[in-house]
Amino acid sequence: MTETVDENSSTVKIDLDHVVNHGSQILEEFEIIDHPNTNQSLKHMKSLDDTFSASAGSTLKKSMLATVYVDSGDSSARKLKGVCSEFQEAAIYLKEGVENEKLFHHPTDAKSYWAYIVIHHPGYYISEFAVCVLLLLLAFLEEPSFIHTPAAVAPSLEIAFLLFISSDIVLKLLWIRPKYTIKHQRTVWKCIILTVMFIEALVVLGREDSHVRVTRSLRPLFLLDTTLLPDVRRILRQIFQSLGPIIDVVILLFLFIAIFSVSGFYLFASSSPTNYQFSSFRKSFVSMYIAATTANFPDVMMESYSERPLAPLFFIIFLVIGLYIVNNVLLAVVYGEFQKVQKEKFRSLYLHRRNALRHSFNVLAVKGPKHRTLSLQSYLHLMDCYSPYTSKLTSMCTFKAMSKESKQYEDLSLRVEEFYSFYDIQGLNWGRVTGIGEKIRWYNSLPDNVSNKLRYLTKAVNSVYFKATMNLIILSNALYFFIISSHVKDPSKRFDKSHQALAVNFFYVGVYLFEIFLKLIALGPVYFFRSQWNVFDFVVIIAGFIIQLFEIKTEYLTFVIPFRFIRLIRFNKRFRAIFNTLAVLLRRIISIVVLLILIYYFFAIIGMEAFSGKVYPGCCRSNESDIGRYYTGNGSNKFYLNNFDSLSQSFVTLFELMVVNNWWIIMEGFHYATGKEHARFFFIAFHLSTSVVLTVAIAFIVEGFVFKIHLAQQQFAKKRGDEYHIDGEFIKLYEVEIRQQDIEMLEKDFIRAYWPWELPAASRRRMTATISLIFQGRRRRTKGDIHKQLYEEYLEKWIEEDERFQRSTHYKYNQTPTKSSMTIIQRVKYGIKHSLVYIFD
Repeated sequence: MTETVDENSSTVKIDLDHVVNHGSQILEEFEIIDHPNTNQSLKHMKSLDDTFSASAGSTLKKSMLATVYVDSGDSSARKLKGVCSEFQEAAIYLKEGVENEKLFHHPTDAKSYWAYIVIHHPGYYISEFAVCVLLLLLAFLEEPSFIHTPAAVAPSLEIAFLLFISSDIVLKLLWIRPKYTIKHQRTVWKCIILTVMFIEALVVLGREDSHVRVTRSLRPLFLLDTTLLPDVRRILRQIFQSLGPIIDVVILLFLFIAIFSVSGFYLFASSSPTNYQFSSFRKSFVSMYIAATTANFPDVMMESYSERPLAPLFFIIFLVIGLYIVNNVLLAVVYGEFQKVQKEKFRSLYLHRRNALRHSFNVLAVKGPKHRTLSLQSYLHLMDCYSPYTSKLTSMCTFKAMSKESKQYEDLSLRVEEFYSFYDIQGLNWGRVTGIGEKIRWYNSLPDNVSNKLRYLTKAVNSVYFKATMNLIILSNALYFFIISSHVKDPSKRFDKSHQALAVNFFYVGVYLFEIFLKLIALGPVYFFRSQWNVFDFVVIIAGFIIQLFEIKTEYLTFVIPFRFIRLIRFNKRFRAIFNTLAVLLRRIISIVVLLILIYYFFAIIGMEAFSGKVYPGCCRSNESDIGRYYTGNGSNKFYLNNFDSLSQSFVTLFELMVVNNWWIIMEGFHYATGKEHARFFFIAFHLSTSVVLTVAIAFIVEGFVFKIHLAQQQFAKKRGDEYHIDGEFIKLYEVEIRQQDIEMLEKDFIRAYWPWELPAASRRRMTATISLIFQGRRRRTKGDIHKQLYEEYLEKWIEEDERFQRSTHYKYNQTPTKSSMTIIQRVKYGIKHSLVYIFD
């Protein structure tokens, strides 16, 4: 027997004579029977074994060599050898790239691996998020509250929730290891806050009585630390990174207010003794700050105006500079800082994902004739670990979309440069199309006479005439509602329940149902519900139909149906552009709303501890101002309802403060009710905090429209690389060819994906006899795609700098220096370092 071992390619070459005589023994000897990368080779060897056994007189040259891949990938790239399969480890690298986790936190042993698996399990994500939300909602059971429970209930639940949150720290200690955990500032602060809260909860439970607990306001930090809120953390991080310039502008604003406060005090305090708003410098500053928010203008000006005719000029100059210049400077500064932070954030995220993909590739890739490659079979097994619910057909399509070269079926593999596009390809929605790009519909497998009629129906539904007809019907429905509403003079008769009104409502609802029915038949449920407009129409119309059918109160019908009039905005291209931009920004807008809610909770808890029970009807009568008239309870003067007596009332009060209309009445009411000057600091701090967050929201919206303008400049180009301009939007579009061999490999999965019922054997044979099928993957362009295009000229420079940095600092995650390649001094340093790590880890 001739046996050759090639260490670089991890292959063993075996003389075919020995394969003929001892084929099965060789397979067992190398323990590679179940190796996924050798299935084809093993099948080939077994068939050779059978062939040679059956025909000993074969003329094949017995000097041929059969090559068997013993191990895929670079063994030095693996850190979890013997703990999990190479595919699971490669999938962990991919997840670390998506979740932006540091690669040196990669699990290295069984203990850290299982801790990582638990922390990153979807069930743990949901449980952690639910516990943190329940901890926030615990404030409804704690004093002050409308819900009265035994004193031991709230602290007992709090201790249980805190113990569960503490398990996250324990798991991170096992996963990341203590030496890295103590360097993670967020985790350290989390430990400190947990300890303080746990001690306070034990004290409350032991005393069975509540005390002042301002630390409850820090509970939102636990929710921020959950895995399901990365965007909220990212926005908060961007705010902190931009905090320096923001503080500079705020200081400038306060300096500006202080200058005008001094001027106002000396100008107007002596003119009228009753002008209490400028009776002292402190009150002058508060009045001018409130005036800068336009909440009490022109009230703050009237008294001075009655004494001095030129007083309005003072206030006009103040508002023009403060409101229209300084506030816009704040927006410009925030937007400018966000641009800088955005570029650096994209750079770090892009390089991090690229490094994660390279590590994942190195784990599975094998050395080929020219370069290391990742085989199709390895990729399919990788996707089973990375995304278990993704079908193999989808994985096959994504593999071929990444492959930039047309290869034979036997040579299907990916180079690392092709694998770098993994994250861009994963979000594609795949569907079968014809050779000319037309989608394959659900009725194609039906008899020709039926499928032809349905094909005509599909063309009719997608035609301009059908859409124009439906839009005219919607417009007539809108005009009917508006005309009927404008002729109602008696509010008690605003709901017309006559037979004529019911007949009109049934007519329009019936037309809308008929439209939905036609679209469902023509497009099929899958394609129908992929359109957000179709989902919106379906929900609104079905709700209206149920209300009308079961004779629910007519006011509900009149409330639901008008929402469908929103579809009329599709008439105008500008309206569509605005809504498409808002759709792209929807995720960030939701994150900002969540951040605002958490800020509300923080200030609500502090307000409940400081101001609970302070305001009530008639609480502010004895003061020099006329604030007391707003708290009398007579008529509309019911500002005493804006209080901090419960969590729900606190949220309502804080929302009114954020809107800033008459917010100064609430602030002054609590100031006079408590008799403490520092009460104003609470309200001013809340106003500044929400102003910064809202400015950030405006900056995001401005950034979104700037990118939209950037896209509009390319609308004259039909195609740019793999991007198509379709229906007013840029779409990432890929087409791949699935050949007969691919279909045979994935036959069962392919049939299940496109035919929900079992096909007869003849149909399966007819289907797999097809030479090739074309699949098209598409998705809407994301902000990541826009950023990648915007910073395209910097990408190569960033990659070169990163590679140079790694070479200069020996920055290698997946390789450990061998003793043979180290000098004596390096060996000593290596031994000391790893000894200390072993002692303190």
